[in-house]
Amino acid sequence: MPIRLKSPPRSLDLETSTLPVQREKTHDFSARSTAGRLLICTLVIGISTLIYSWSTLWIVPQSFFFNPDKAYEYRYSDHRLQETRPYIAAANVSSDGSLASPVSGNSPVICAAMVTVKRKTVQYVSDSVSTMLSGLTPEERNAIDARLLFANIDATVHPNWNETWLDVLDWWGAYNITDGETAMLRKYKAEKHVYAKGLFDYTYMLEQCLNETTAPYIALLEDDIVFADGWVAKTLDALATIRQKPEPWLYLRLFFTEWQLGWDKDVDSMATNPVLWFVLPTVFSVVLALAFKVRCYHIKRDINHAHCTWTWVMLGITIPTILTLIFLIRPDGFRPTKGVVEMNTKGCCAQALVYPRNQVPALIDHIREVARGPTDLVIEKYANKAELARYAIVPQLVQHVGLISTRGMPKKWTQQTWAFGFEGQKAEQLKLEHKQLARWGIWRAQSDDDTLLS
Repeated sequence: MPIRLKSPPRSLDLETSTLPVQREKTHDFSARSTAGRLLICTLVIGISTLIYSWSTLWIVPQSFFFNPDKAYEYRYSDHRLQETRPYIAAANVSSDGSLASPVSGNSPVICAAMVTVKRKTVQYVSDSVSTMLSGLTPEERNAIDARLLFANIDATVHPNWNETWLDVLDWWGAYNITDGETAMLRKYKAEKHVYAKGLFDYTYMLEQCLNETTAPYIALLEDDIVFADGWVAKTLDALATIRQKPEPWLYLRLFFTEWQLGWDKDVDSMATNPVLWFVLPTVFSVVLALAFKVRCYHIKRDINHAHCTWTWVMLGITIPTILTLIFLIRPDGFRPTKGVVEMNTKGCCAQALVYPRNQVPALIDHIREVARGPTDLVIEKYANKAELARYAIVPQLVQHVGLISTRGMPKKWTQQTWAFGFEGQKAEQLKLEHKQLARWGIWRAQSDDDTLLS
């Protein structure tokens, strides 16, 4: 019987076969896949960051999450004013200044000079003085020579002139100037040269502290501010820290407003050109992700589709999310929250600056040479020209509460002279820190006379 051989099986040509081919899944978002884990991490980070930002960054003025209804509330300021107003009330019935134990004739560490003028409605100066002097230890009070200039040409028009509580100060009074200087001030008033008048007052009190005290530090203060509890101890501690730094410096700032802060100088264009730095990169990343996805879908199946999915999740979701969060948060949310920091730029304004005595004569000469312009800008230009470092205490030790400007500025501008960090402080914590620092801060500040002026 003949044997019939079967024909060999025909090989299957995968490329020409009409049989359906099972494509690999190109969208694996399971929690065990790389793309799934990346997507979950992106969502968790994004949602957590949003929750954190809404709850904490409402006080950062450059942030998308800034809430002016809450940020401008008098929180710690209200507490501090209620705490210290009885000090002035008691001083009004005491004519001997015993509440404050003035230090005239002693050797103070800081000459604290305040300038006040009559305001049309609210007078802040008594509150400023009460928060400055109330609650100081005897050593702290002896370290401060507190002075107040009534800077109206006729000082008696000021509502607080000659009130009993003024005796808590080491000195208070009016101008002691020549007829020519008086005529110049009258001209400033008639022609509304408010900045020239402000510079005159500034140099007047700088000179008085130089000539009438031996204080190694001189603080120039405005009359519409509130001091935090423990401000003397922290200021002296900060001055002791700055003395250890090698570079010459002009002032220590007790007040600054976060409105002026932002990205550092070399990346400021991020804030001024959001389209260039955030919108365009985000759009480009999303478009690149879509293009990559389409390419992965049409190429042969031996491609690593898991890698494709992971890549377009990164380009289309993770990177845009990160860029968007950075833009919404702004970097001020990550600034240092405590201690002495260098602030050579954007350190507005001149509400409370402490100068080393040896820098004051040259500063006075510069101000008189310029004779025009906002006080803070004149000071900053001098510091830049002389290449002097500037420092600030974080959080601020002083708040500016005078929203009614003596120079006619609208409220929207005076609101931008506001220390948001000041209001977030806790009274109990400040009292504890004051108690701890008061034990040794004065002596540390006075420990080395040779370096005290450096």
